[in-house]
Amino acid sequence: GCGENFFAFYRGNEVITPDSKKGGFLRGTKRRLLIEIAGKLEHPIHEHDIGSADLFNGAIEAATFTGTWAGFNPIGYILDTEKHYGNGEFIVPREKIQRHELLNMLMEQYGAVTRGSFIQRDEQTKEIVRIVPLDKRLEELAREVRYPVDFTVN
Repeated sequence: GCGENFFAFYRGNEVITPDSKKGGFLRGTKRRLLIEIAGKLEHPIHEHDIGSADLFNGAIEAATFTGTWAGFNPIGYILDTEKHYGNGEFIVPREKIQRHELLNMLMEQYGAVTRGSFIQRDEQTKEIVRIVPLDKRLEELAREVRYPVDFTVN
């Protein structure tokens, strides 16, 4: 959607989102929250241009939207009707999304943070070690996501 933020998961676990300073995407609360979570997990999200060709040439393994309506959800299909790039289809089967470790880790943490906690896992076994309260920065961002601004006109 036009009010959503886009994240591309490149091969090698590099996550990129368009640079919000250049326009075209919002500096939304869900976007900021996801960037903060990824940083805490030591998987920083980089901000720079994403080439359309990358969607269709296999450089991007998965993609997501964040936003008011999307929350934080993977994208399964994008169509280039002009077929500028190959067959013009970016398809990520559900099975591939379910196996994408970084994407699933971010989705799990995003859900936990919006409910008020942070999951710590063992680096080797990936088992949950403990669930801890949010630090001040994450709590502030999570509060913005949980309690959006009221635009009611009196």
